[in-house]
Amino acid sequence: MQKIIKWLDNFWYHYKWRVIVISFFLVVFLVCAVQCASKVDADVNLIYVGPEVVSGEAYFEMENILASRLDGDTNRDGERKVQITDVVVLSDEQLAEKKAEAEAEDDYLYYDTSVRASAFNNAKNWMVSGEMLICILDPYAYSWFEGLELFVPLSEYLDEVPAYAHDEYSLVFAETPFAKYFDAMDPIAEDTLLCLVKPTYLASFNGNNKDERYEAHIALIRKMVEFSVE
Repeated sequence: MQKIIKWLDNFWYHYKWRVIVISFFLVVFLVCAVQCASKVDADVNLIYVGPEVVSGEAYFEMENILASRLDGDTNRDGERKVQITDVVVLSDEQLAEKKAEAEAEDDYLYYDTSVRASAFNNAKNWMVSGEMLICILDPYAYSWFEGLELFVPLSEYLDEVPAYAHDEYSLVFAETPFAKYFDAMDPIAEDTLLCLVKPTYLASFNGNNKDERYEAHIALIRKMVEFSVE
């Protein structure tokens, strides 16, 4: 045992940094491999930005219901898939409310407001790159993106702009016939806004603006608006 310990001590002394570097890259490789293996190759991608912390199970149910409305399999993988990515961001007012709720339940809420700007930048980058084309945004989150010319006017892809439009670019998500009918959509707050991201040069460069893929996103929003039970 003493010989083994002495050998290990000698080995660590001479090869410590090699072991550290190799271990680092091995961990990075394993993390990337796991992420790639678990990545969903979806036909339609939505992003939610707002204060609600929604369970994975609830999102899974939402995704399945949305996927059932898709017309086709745009990525040709044999399945119709929708993926929702969430970015939890709270305004100062929302943070104060949730802290008060936590205190009332003898609990504690921690939220680092310093990461707020980076969270919004990440969301914007996903939109501009064309990875996320349908947005469900809390009004506070929506205000961050106003003026950036990210969204398509409703009149360009809807036959008729509904009375529950928030402005020329967004709809009140909870007021769509689709969200009203399916209880699975209830975890998304009632004042969130639904909008479509504009095609961009970067998205075209990344291959995310292929006509069929983009049309699938437009078709899904139209189905939310035109949804009815026969």
